[in-house]
Amino acid sequence: MTTNPPQPPRVPARRGARRMDRKLTELLSSQMSHVDAMRTLDDPDAIAEAAMSAELILWDGRNPLIQSLFDPTPLPLADLHPVRRIGTYHGARSRFAFHPTVFAGHPHLVLCESLLESAWLAQFDRRPEHWGYIGQAGIIRWQLGQKSIIHVPDVIGQDRDGHQWIADVRYSVGMDTYSGLIMDRLMRATCETAQLDYEIFTDMRPQRRKNLSSLSGMRWRRSVTEFDWWPRVSEMQPVTFGTLTEAAGGGDLGRNRALRTIAQCHVDLNLSSAIVSRSPLTWREADNAQP
Repeated sequence: MTTNPPQPPRVPARRGARRMDRKLTELLSSQMSHVDAMRTLDDPDAIAEAAMSAELILWDGRNPLIQSLFDPTPLPLADLHPVRRIGTYHGARSRFAFHPTVFAGHPHLVLCESLLESAWLAQFDRRPEHWGYIGQAGIIRWQLGQKSIIHVPDVIGQDRDGHQWIADVRYSVGMDTYSGLIMDRLMRATCETAQLDYEIFTDMRPQRRKNLSSLSGMRWRRSVTEFDWWPRVSEMQPVTFGTLTEAAGGGDLGRNRALRTIAQCHVDLNLSSAIVSRSPLTWREADNAQP
């Protein structure tokens, strides 16, 4: 598995700028109308037939790379560039949020289309098996006769063991739209047939989003294990946030250290509730903490 740094995100689009390179758009010129595509999405047999035709279009920065979605060859995520830009100008169809993460041990900035997506990326960063992910990394193309249906998954990621996965993020109120139905019906059926790990992540509790946002800024700072106060805390393994704060020095300083310990995934707690002194903690095994 490569340890190369990932490619930087594409410069956000300005009004009038191309969202996709011309070489990519030329591959997408024969898209099916929404009306015909909706008929396909309402027909289980048509969905099953379309699933078998699925291709993945990738972009290496200069040329498209096309492979069957059923090809078991691992994707070279570190070499891939996002297939499209995300708009920043007023009135853009998609707006962006920056999310700092780590990819194969290298700092990486992911551009995402909503604050909800950014919150879920922060949640992905807390997975024990986290290795890295790319935003807007590919285009799924289903061919039905002379026409096609396309979808750009939000995230393609990889775990420490090399396992690769695909994820979409969508507010639940948008799941009955054209794009939502492609995710829920065609993407699910295709990835199930291809034996790919795929999941749609929807609404998140406001308190969880707030906690993840607060912790995200401390996730990839200097590791707490490098400080002289860490051995005592690690040996004690306090079981509540309050006792962790006291063990880390008490007061505002101890609280900050305790939050960094949580942010760097040495301990877990219920992030859907406010973090208070009595919040119970669960310590992770050493090899499941910050990668």
